[in-house]
Amino acid sequence: MEITETRELLYNLIHSSAEAITFADLEGTVQFTNPAADQLYGYEPGELRGRNVDIFNSRQTLHTDEIVAAITATGKWQGELLQRRKDGSVFYAALRVSLIYDAQGHPIGFGSHSHDISERKNYEERIQYLAHHDALTELPNRTLFFDRLEQCVISARKSGSYSAVLCLDLDRFKAINDARGHPVGDELLKQVGQRIVGSLAEGDTVARMGGDEFTIILKNLGPAVLDAARKAEATAEQILAVIQNPLSVAGQQIHVTTSIGINMFRGDDDNIMNLLKHADTAMYRSKEQGRNQICFFLPEMQADVNQRLHIERELKTAMQVTDQLELFLQPVLRLAEQCVCSYEVLLRWKTDTGWRMPDTFINIAEQSGQIQKLGNKVLRDVLALRRQILERDPQFEDHIAINVSSIQFRLPDFVQEYQSILQSSGQSAQGLILELTESVLIDDMEDIITKMHQLKELGFRIHIDDFGTGYSSLNYLRRLPLDGLKIDRSFVGALDTDPEAKLIIQLICDMARSLNLVTIAEGVENTSQLQILAGTGCDYFQGFWYSPAVPAAELGLIDLGVS
Repeated sequence: MEITETRELLYNLIHSSAEAITFADLEGTVQFTNPAADQLYGYEPGELRGRNVDIFNSRQTLHTDEIVAAITATGKWQGELLQRRKDGSVFYAALRVSLIYDAQGHPIGFGSHSHDISERKNYEERIQYLAHHDALTELPNRTLFFDRLEQCVISARKSGSYSAVLCLDLDRFKAINDARGHPVGDELLKQVGQRIVGSLAEGDTVARMGGDEFTIILKNLGPAVLDAARKAEATAEQILAVIQNPLSVAGQQIHVTTSIGINMFRGDDDNIMNLLKHADTAMYRSKEQGRNQICFFLPEMQADVNQRLHIERELKTAMQVTDQLELFLQPVLRLAEQCVCSYEVLLRWKTDTGWRMPDTFINIAEQSGQIQKLGNKVLRDVLALRRQILERDPQFEDHIAINVSSIQFRLPDFVQEYQSILQSSGQSAQGLILELTESVLIDDMEDIITKMHQLKELGFRIHIDDFGTGYSSLNYLRRLPLDGLKIDRSFVGALDTDPEAKLIIQLICDMARSLNLVTIAEGVENTSQLQILAGTGCDYFQGFWYSPAVPAAELGLIDLGVS
């Protein structure tokens, strides 16, 4: 091919490229732009020639000199920047810049490729916002609350200043909600949230933890505990007063009160869950004292701690016998055909007083160091159950999902333990799904990725459970070898009353499809929720609408009496 033809071909390729392409000399003076670049930055053809590349820079972005320094050191640079158009508007661009050399190998300028990624950035920011804020009240949610509480503990430890955690629970809210309807209850919660916000100082936090429960962080109350407690009490009294004022909802005047528990701290307790637990204990004591009360946490309130220790001892015994911890299964259905395709294993603990649910003992197992033993027992029991199912039905191909504690997952020998259990059982992990909550993603990402790849090599599938309430970001999800996302039941439960819940689920489903992940909605309780889900692109669902979790024999998977 002649040199002239080659140049013409290259020119045509650059000229027709959808990527914005520019060339600037070593002084940063623009020498060439293709039509896509002119259009992206809002200039007429040829108008940019002779201008300095600083014309593209937003004041909010990295300075050109820093990019030039990076290119000088490595010959190239790439990243995401805020760029400026001719009309002054800014947009996010993905930018790649390379040093260009002449035939003798001397640098002559810089070539860049860029394209607008504003839509993607806005999408990521929206997902991030929704993941950290309550959909109904737009207050911080549990995730953001715990993050801020942890930062407050660190700050209090350094400064020696007291802070406070407050737990608020509306008195008899359920009766109001049942009598006047969920829309009225939802609007009431919004107004209560706004009134609490108006009672706080700048820098303090109020979060909705779920239902009618709010939590507050009061920061920097001073180094003297009595003075700090008086300030916290004054704020709590202000909150009691503003909530007591009648609320106008849907033309109705509603009177509501709240009970408040306060726990003072100065960074001595590293366990943020304990800080909240103590405030919660005090809140329930205030309800016992007649509601619409304020109560400070006192050490003698820790009778519940004794109960936890009792459960800890009982759990240790339960893992040594054969008939106390039982696997229940909840069917998971393909939404389009509404046919069962997998089961989630849910652990139940049979005691003299009835069945204990996992939320009453899993946290205790984690804190007492028993979670690995418990989690390993669950895997062994699942493998034994699957063997029984296959003996009855050799054609059984449905997947079985197992919940894995984030505490257990972080243990150094987690994968090796699971591999050893598989080898001892003589079974593979094919057909088994491990469900991990987003909280597992807050630690060493490289270790998480390594473990997940090792688990995938063993044959496990991996799903993120309770998705949308935790720590995931698109960048994290792209790096993880996942198979699916399980949409948190709080979004599903809000489908009947909150239009934004459907939007959140649609966003999650769209994102999952772009990453080739399946989506499962949990907590489907009625036909209305199912019908709304059908329009979101969700792949699978589970919940009481079809079946609660029940023993395998009740599902016909094994014969009655087999365990």
